[in-house]
Amino acid sequence: MAEKKQSRQAFLVSQAKLLPQEQQAAVLKQINTAAAAKGGISTTKLNQLNLSIEQVLYGTTNQGGTAGFKPGTTPDTSSGTKTTEDPAAAELRRQNEADRRSAYAILDDAFKGYGLETLAPVIRTLMEQGVSTDEAALELRKTDAYKTRFIGNEGRIAKKLAVYSPAEYLQAEQTYRDVLAQNGLEALAGTETYSKLISGAVSPVEMQDRIVNVFNKIDNADSALKEQLGTYFSTYGVGDPNLQRTQIASALLIGATSAQELERSLQKSQLRSAATTAGLGVLGEPEVTDLQKQLEAAKTYDVYGTAKKAFGELATVQPLTTKLSQIYNEDTTGLQQELQQEAFFGLASQRRKNLQQKEQAAFSGQSGISTVSLAQQASGSF
Repeated sequence: MAEKKQSRQAFLVSQAKLLPQEQQAAVLKQINTAAAAKGGISTTKLNQLNLSIEQVLYGTTNQGGTAGFKPGTTPDTSSGTKTTEDPAAAELRRQNEADRRSAYAILDDAFKGYGLETLAPVIRTLMEQGVSTDEAALELRKTDAYKTRFIGNEGRIAKKLAVYSPAEYLQAEQTYRDVLAQNGLEALAGTETYSKLISGAVSPVEMQDRIVNVFNKIDNADSALKEQLGTYFSTYGVGDPNLQRTQIASALLIGATSAQELERSLQKSQLRSAATTAGLGVLGEPEVTDLQKQLEAAKTYDVYGTAKKAFGELATVQPLTTKLSQIYNEDTTGLQQELQQEAFFGLASQRRKNLQQKEQAAFSGQSGISTVSLAQQASGSF
């Protein structure tokens, strides 16, 4: 009895495989459902399924179907008219085609909603080939369309980091989109920016840190500081930091330099700009690096404001102190560094104090304006 049931199922399966590709899956599903029922495929069910299959394959009036004419029969050409597709088969074919188009439209809309419209044609092709869901998932990952859409994972692989699943990738993109919108940088929102952030392993927290501690300070800086920053940003195609706001943000966010290092570079530019504005010339790299480290150790938040105030005072005190050193034949080695420490950190310059006392002693009792008054003015600056 079991052999008989198996033969019925095998016969129907062989018949179903003759159907067009788009109809096979539905018919095979019916066969499997019937076979799974109690008692297996009955003779009645066998005949019903076989009749349905043959109507599609060979037509209902011996005029041919999707597989032409049934073997062992003679085509009906008595009317002398051209053989046409069986009406029932034609209707079934048209309905299947309409259903397929509807399914493709739903697929396209769903993928567009997730920003995956480039993958829809690939999925469509796999569906037409009747590939299983698990196999389709594997085949999809091998396609250029998939690799291009999730290109950020290539950078993570290079950094020996775990790749994002499609769901994780899309969630990361949404988070980046939200951070950019919150900071008025919607112009940067897009898959190109997101892929570079993911490739560079820039977390949303790191991204926000770069915006708050670096970009916003540049964005709100005066023209003198932006001019000082011009050389740095020129390597990113930024010709005018005063105008190219989006390019600056992009350079800061997608670069490999961390927020901490970017902030240090910004602080060095702030120190150089403040010194130049005060008329003290350009600071050398060793000097500006050392000063930046001291300010960082002192946890100075407003480096630019501190530098403008300190260098402004230094521009007044330094020439007077240097002049007194020359008058009293004092060694000026390290004097500028000493005065700088006094201006920035309140560390009193003993040499300046001694020079002031000598000047006061030399001109004690004299009236009118003298260098002592200048020294007193300098002293009052701190």
